[in-house]
This record gives sequence, structure tokens and C-alpha cells, in this order.
Amino acid sequence: MTTQLLSQMSKMQLEAEMARCQEQAKLALEQGVINEYQVYEQRYFLAKSYLMDRQTIEPHVTYGIETTTDLFTVEYLDGIMAYGKVLGTKEKRAFPIGKLVPLDFSRDS
Repeated sequence: MTTQLLSQMSKMQLEAEMARCQEQAKLALEQGVINEYQVYEQRYFLAKSYLMDRQTIEPHVTYGIETTTDLFTVEYLDGIMAYGKVLGTKEKRAFPIGKLVPLDFSRDS
């Protein structure tokens, strides 16, 4: 069985792949196979990234990272990857743009 590259998939195929990854990740977690869970989680966020408009992620803006409480400041984008630093660290990291969450500090009165 050959696996099609995410970058070559249609919107419908990417959405199906995301659903498949969620299903497989849930199963892996239930079975206690953490490394397999992480692989499916990463593939899910990569597929999600191909569905996003890159323009929604801006350099020099801080975002949340889905599934963590960390904050990440984007330095630059390369394809679907955002490069920058997690607040409080010095090392450069990269995350798929689909894993970044805009911060909303607005308050409803």
C-alpha cells in the first residue's frame, strides 16, 4: 500500500485523513501505545496545516500550541511550518501551522 503525500491530497482527502488520524490516535491511546498516538497526532496537524490559509499565521506574533499550555512566537514560515521559539526557551523550534492557536485576549462584558 502506498501512502499519498499530504501535499498532493485534495481538501476532501485531507479531511478524510484527519478523521482517520483522529480515530487511529484514539485507538493507540486506548491501547497505551503512546509513540503511535504521537505519530497520528502529528500527521493530523500536518494535514490540518495543508487546509489552512498560510496568511493567518504571521511572523512576530505569539500563538498558543494546541495540546500544550506553551506559547510560541513565530519568527518565519517555510511552507506549512512555522519556525520560532517557545516562550522561556532559547532554542528554535518548528511546528505545523495547524497546531498553532491564535490568542484571544478580548473580554465579553
